[in-house]
Amino acid sequence: MEFFGNKPFTQQPQRAITQANQLLDYKSWSEEDRKMFSQLHMREEQVLLAQDYALETARAEGIEQGREEGLEEGLKVGLVNLVRQGLLTPEVASEQLGMTVAEFESLL
Repeated sequence: MEFFGNKPFTQQPQRAITQANQLLDYKSWSEEDRKMFSQLHMREEQVLLAQDYALETARAEGIEQGREEGLEEGLKVGLVNLVRQGLLTPEVASEQLGMTVAEFESLL
């Protein structure tokens, strides 16, 4: 086990490396060690899958929110332009946006 330590070797380095290789050889592990490793590996996989799912969900929600905000902003800009051109009254535009005339006029 000294291979994994942070101290000078107390035995020849080659022997420590050989011991470390034996410890890392899955085939030499006991059935209990293999089972424990498999369970740990499965838990890690589940965590990674959960993280991937959360990331994908968050990304999809962000895209949807961006689209909604973009559409709303585009509608505001369009209505402001129509009012500036005299094609629409501020009252009608503010009603379309669900805001007061004063709130709409602050956008002009």
